[in-house]
Amino acid sequence: MEGSYVFNIYSLVLIFSSIPAFSLAIWIGLKKHQFLFNWFSLMLIASAWWSMAYGFELASQTHDQMLFWIKLEYLGICALPTLWLIFAFTFAGKEHWANPFSISVFSLYSVSTYIIVFTNNSHRLFYSATSVDVVAGPFPLLHIVPGPWYWLHTIIFYGMVVLGYMSLFLYVGNSKTLFRKQNLLVVVATMIPLLVNLTYIFFDIRPYEHIDLTPFAFLITAFIVAMGLLKVGLFDLSPIARAKVINQMRDGFVLIDPLGRVSDFNASFTGLIGRDENEIVGSSIEDLFDENLSDLLLGSDTIIKRNNHYYELSHVAINQKKKHIGKSILFKDVTERVNSDKSLREQRVELQKSNRLKDRLFSIIAHDLRGPLLNLQEVLALVNSNLLSQEEKESLLSELSRSVDQSVGLMENLLTWASSQQKGEIISSELFEMNLLVTEVLHSINALLRKKAIEVKVNIGPSAIVKGDREMIKIVLRNLVSNALKFSQIASEINIDVKAKRMMEIRIKDQGVGMSSEELENLFSMDMRSRLGTENEEGSGLGLVLCKDFIEKNGGILKVESIEGKGSTFSFTLPLG
Repeated sequence: MEGSYVFNIYSLVLIFSSIPAFSLAIWIGLKKHQFLFNWFSLMLIASAWWSMAYGFELASQTHDQMLFWIKLEYLGICALPTLWLIFAFTFAGKEHWANPFSISVFSLYSVSTYIIVFTNNSHRLFYSATSVDVVAGPFPLLHIVPGPWYWLHTIIFYGMVVLGYMSLFLYVGNSKTLFRKQNLLVVVATMIPLLVNLTYIFFDIRPYEHIDLTPFAFLITAFIVAMGLLKVGLFDLSPIARAKVINQMRDGFVLIDPLGRVSDFNASFTGLIGRDENEIVGSSIEDLFDENLSDLLLGSDTIIKRNNHYYELSHVAINQKKKHIGKSILFKDVTERVNSDKSLREQRVELQKSNRLKDRLFSIIAHDLRGPLLNLQEVLALVNSNLLSQEEKESLLSELSRSVDQSVGLMENLLTWASSQQKGEIISSELFEMNLLVTEVLHSINALLRKKAIEVKVNIGPSAIVKGDREMIKIVLRNLVSNALKFSQIASEINIDVKAKRMMEIRIKDQGVGMSSEELENLFSMDMRSRLGTENEEGSGLGLVLCKDFIEKNGGILKVESIEGKGSTFSFTLPLG
């Protein structure tokens, strides 16, 4: 490369102005250790490199000198669209668009274009022809005739620039007052070189017919950025950093204006509402919820449920220069805490039930079981004293037999109930015939039926096969039939019907004393006290509670209908076999 350099005002401005641009780029890169600022710093370096090399081109006196600096200029020119697009995506919070694949594609375009520029003498794809014009201006200028790749490069260049600006404009449009000055400053600063370059390429506006003012415009951009750093704290409070913090919050966040309209929100709030983002912006906050949030925020209960999650609301008024400009509401996810509290309440209820059960069992043992045993002890003492006649002994033994039967029945229910309350109880389901089970139960209480002259009528279908724990169902059936017997009048009737519908239904109907509505309401309560039967038969009150528990554990339902003075009907269902 031969020849000297004659520096003019254009070349000197570009060369000396590129120095502070380089310095600013390096300062930003070193001070701001973030992905976004690194790309902005590289953009400034590329534009400063272009400006410096173009300054030396304008000072060149020969064709070879000019082509040499052209090749150096395009190191910055080819890199700029790629760096710009990555910066724009990152600034707008679209880092996923600037992924390794897209960066590789953009970089491949930049490298390919530079190789074509560097080897242009071999193929003339970028410049069809170049020459030195010494007539148009006061110093020699390079005249170029664009080739096909030059125009393709221009189209791709501006396509990437427009794509970057689209993402920036969308972001700036949704940005809030706090960051709007910073966002607009970035957009304006980067738009100046674009507009100048547009006039150079498409409108042929250029001093002395050849000078490109775009590098000068990039220096203006660097100046604006420098002012932004000093005046509005550009990058000190980064909008993208704010967006990351807000959007990565697990809790929902929403900002509303003085009229109660949504102006900003994060991704968690979108999931909480279950609506599209476009439906949320500008909507009234009250329209997005079934609850009246204004009343809810003023009250003590600030927890709402949405999508099986519980959220605790808190709000902060936003004021600027003593003027109310909005309100922020935080929806803190307290699902774990609420579920934990709920679990503790359930455990407390279970503990209370367990304590009542314990007290009930002790009461039964102390009264219903202890009493008959003491009577038994006294009767046996009288029988052994030889002070009673034979007739008196037989009467006492008959009474003693009845008392022992009641105590045995009570003991069986007591032990069965205690066993059923043990955690981890196993239900042994099997197929069995109800007619055989009914026969076994009736046979076990046959003596009691004869004593009260009770007739039992059984109506069972030919194939009444059910599925369940046979021993449990046997206990249920014996308790219900014994209960019907206990409250039946002498020489009355008990009906047992078994019918197959969607499930097998077993009904035990008596013609006894029946129950009042109050007794029906508390029938299955642990606090329910057993009444005396028609012949003063006693009970513990555990039988029906046990029946209900066993039927439900076998997948059925226990129901009761009763009219005071006319009898009762107990029915339960079981799965068909």
